[in-house]
Amino acid sequence: MQINADGTKTMEMGSEKMIYQWNDDLNIVTQQTEESKRAGEILENLKLGCVSSKGSSDTGTGTGTGTGTDIDTDIIDIDNIPDTLTNAHIDFNDAVGVGSFKTAYNLKNQPDLLVLLLHSEGQSNDIENEVMCLEQLEALGMKTPKRYKQITFVDQSTPNFNIQQRGLVVQKIKGARDIRLRRKKYIQPMSQVLDNCNNQTLKDVKNLQKIFANNPHLFVQDFQGVVSEDGQLYVIDPQSVDLHENSKRNSNILGALQGFEQTILKRHKRFTDKALNHITYIDSRIWESYSDIRKQQMLSDLQKEDNKALVAYNFATNEKEVIHEPSDSQNLDFDTIEVITQDNQNQNVDLRKESIDFMNQQGWVKSRD
Repeated sequence: MQINADGTKTMEMGSEKMIYQWNDDLNIVTQQTEESKRAGEILENLKLGCVSSKGSSDTGTGTGTGTGTDIDTDIIDIDNIPDTLTNAHIDFNDAVGVGSFKTAYNLKNQPDLLVLLLHSEGQSNDIENEVMCLEQLEALGMKTPKRYKQITFVDQSTPNFNIQQRGLVVQKIKGARDIRLRRKKYIQPMSQVLDNCNNQTLKDVKNLQKIFANNPHLFVQDFQGVVSEDGQLYVIDPQSVDLHENSKRNSNILGALQGFEQTILKRHKRFTDKALNHITYIDSRIWESYSDIRKQQMLSDLQKEDNKALVAYNFATNEKEVIHEPSDSQNLDFDTIEVITQDNQNQNVDLRKESIDFMNQQGWVKSRD
């Protein structure tokens, strides 16, 4: 046994050294690996809080559904989250995401936050490198998920062990869909990420294009992001950032961003092309909130085009009501299906399957495209 200068004790357990220390929050002795301790020291020097990247196109206000926009720290009350978390604070039933050196979990009773737990066997320089990369990208004006607080997690699931891990409380990007932006060929036209893309996504893509164009030697290894359900694009998990690379690798990322932009616009065109046969499923709460004048105007437009159907969908009861269908709906092949809902991530149904099943019940035909 070795007594360290900070009062902790180090003991060898087989081929691994474990550090034992007293936890004042829980009044117990905890143990952690040397790498876990070093990772904690790195996190202590991490820049935390609501970072607002200069040049970012993030226009969220924290109002409305609050799904992927800036989070109001007054509402979250970060100070109310304990410095030491246990199994009682974290939902371990289903990991949100698993990486090479960290795993993301939901925080109980905190719908806008995640906790990132660093793997005990991971190398401390992994998190140090990622933090440095994120800070570099933020300084350039890229939007990244916000990091709020470093924490200590003590696993009390196994009596008398009390294994300690380090971690971070971060912004949860709700309804997040992954997108890899390394090369144009990785952009898939049918990718699920397109379900989240809108004008806000296009603004964020333009912002990234501008950053790479203004920094012709900038290269981000494994450049990737997530798009929230309200359309905001966040850069995540960079492996390295180099401002001295050759322009060819920079142009690869610019090409990927251009390809992503073109794919979004092409998808958007399909849903705005008046010549395409189209079905819209609208949340009945949204439909009922419209004024009679607005409803009548929508129905008038549908009657003029006569190639679009409108269905009110009650997600609570699973009931559907056809508000309007084309006069020749049985002979039309519908090209596009759209679902408009207030909170599509919290519905206990498969929206795509439900909408297609109902379409089949009505005798409507889906185009092969």
